[in-house]
Amino acid sequence: MKRVFSFIMFLAVATAAVAAQPKLVVSHVEPLSWWVGMTTPLQLMINGEGVSNYDVEILPAGQGVDGKQIHKADSPNYLFVDVAVAQDATPMEYTLRFKEGKRSYDVPYVIASRKEGSRERASFTNADFVYLIMPDRFANGNPDNDVLDGYQVNREGNGRHGGDIQGIVNHLDYLDNLGVTAVWLNPVQYNKGGQSHGYSISDFYLIDPRLGSNEEYCNMIDKAHEKGIKVVMDMIFNHCGSAHWWI
Repeated sequence: MKRVFSFIMFLAVATAAVAAQPKLVVSHVEPLSWWVGMTTPLQLMINGEGVSNYDVEILPAGQGVDGKQIHKADSPNYLFVDVAVAQDATPMEYTLRFKEGKRSYDVPYVIASRKEGSRERASFTNADFVYLIMPDRFANGNPDNDVLDGYQVNREGNGRHGGDIQGIVNHLDYLDNLGVTAVWLNPVQYNKGGQSHGYSISDFYLIDPRLGSNEEYCNMIDKAHEKGIKVVMDMIFNHCGSAHWWI
């Protein structure tokens, strides 16, 4: 009887120990997605508490997308995975499976098809009339997004003045009449603080809500293209804002 009781207690303690182990939570995977046919090598930057303790495999196998090498950082909360994407890989939603012993944790990851003709997309040249726009100071097309996170329009100071993406859309005819063939916007991604210049990015994948949404940004590009106006997206990857999760 004592042996049976001891065995039951052992099972209870072992089960409690397993249950007490924290579940892996992957907070970030960047880039957010990728495309078949890209010539730039793909390396995933993964963030999650204790994620460096896990092995990573990509499923399903045999579709032309394979994890090649895992790099650990000084911090246990970061992991870098080199991924090989064959030119004939199957575009689909894959699974990043994180494994530690008998535990596993799945994260979806999309490898999509490139838009037809995207490789041939023309850039701006010295033949273009490029108009530089600081969106916050250009035109306020949507007063509803003037206040966010306690920051609000203050035309008397150095903070936000209220310009936004809709303001640019509303003035495309004006730009077209000037003869503009390309507009270059200051960074429009999310800046958590009150900065209006756009160079303290907190999220490289989110349009600052005080300027609009990702959908509004894409719509602005479509509207500009209808008038033969190119859009240059200012990207600055050599630094970010202090509120970014990289810091």
